[in-house]
Amino acid sequence: MEGEEFLGCQLGRAGLHPYGAGKNQCGIAQQASYPTGAKKADPGPPGPTPGPSPPAPPSKGSHYEDPADGCQDDEEPVRVQGLKGTFCSPTCKQGQCPTDVPAGVTATPACVLRSPTGSSNCALECEASADCGSAKCRHVQGIGLCTYADDANLQNAVEAVVVSSQHLELVV
Repeated sequence: MEGEEFLGCQLGRAGLHPYGAGKNQCGIAQQASYPTGAKKADPGPPGPTPGPSPPAPPSKGSHYEDPADGCQDDEEPVRVQGLKGTFCSPTCKQGQCPTDVPAGVTATPACVLRSPTGSSNCALECEASADCGSAKCRHVQGIGLCTYADDANLQNAVEAVVVSSQHLELVV
C-alpha cells in the first residue's frame, strides 16, 4: 500500500475518513466482517396507558325545556295568554309530539297549540305541578300546561291564545 492510501485506511478505520463504496479500498471487500451474537433489543417498559376518553359535550337536553336555557332546533319559545310562564314548544309532526321530556316530568306531550296558518305545536298537558318536574302546571280554561317562570329577557316568545278546551291558537 502506498503511503497516502495507507494513511486513508488508518483514518477510515478511526472513523475520520469515508471508505469508498463499491471499491476494495483498504482490503474491506476481501475481509468483510459481520456482527455475531447480537440479540434482539428488549422492548423496554410499556409506555403510559391512555387515559379515559374525554366526556361527550353536553346535549341540549330534552324537548319542553325552559326557554331561558335555550330550545332545541325544532322548538320555539311559547307564552300562553292567561298563563304565567313560558316553555319550549316543538312542532307537531303528523299529529305526533316528541316524547323526550325533562327529568321528573310525567305530563303528556300533546298537539294542543295551533297557529292561524294551521301548523301545530306541542305542549306538556298536566293535572298538577308534580307532573311537570321543575316547571309548574298552570290551568287556563280547563287545560293544564307545564310552564317555567317568565324570563323578562325572552322577547322572541310566541304568544298563544286559548281558542277551545282542546286547542290553543298561536298569535305571532
